[in-house]
Amino acid sequence: MFKSISSTLGDYKLRRSPQAQYEMKLVLATILSRTELALAETEPVKPKRRGLLLATESGVRMVAIGRRQKAVLGAVAVS
Repeated sequence: MFKSISSTLGDYKLRRSPQAQYEMKLVLATILSRTELALAETEPVKPKRRGLLLATESGVRMVAIGRRQKAVLGAVAVS
């Protein structure tokens, strides 16, 4: 699956380039849109302040549980 990622991600300077960031966003969006995810842990997530924003203290672990079904447009029946 990752064969399509270009070699621009290998060098640190190129990883920070706009093209490399765009490629990573595209790969991440593709994976997230095609995969059904579930939380791996049952305990609540603890927020931590990072500057002006709140983030998770240790990240959020997710588990892939399968592929998403393709959406069918125009298949909604109205009665």
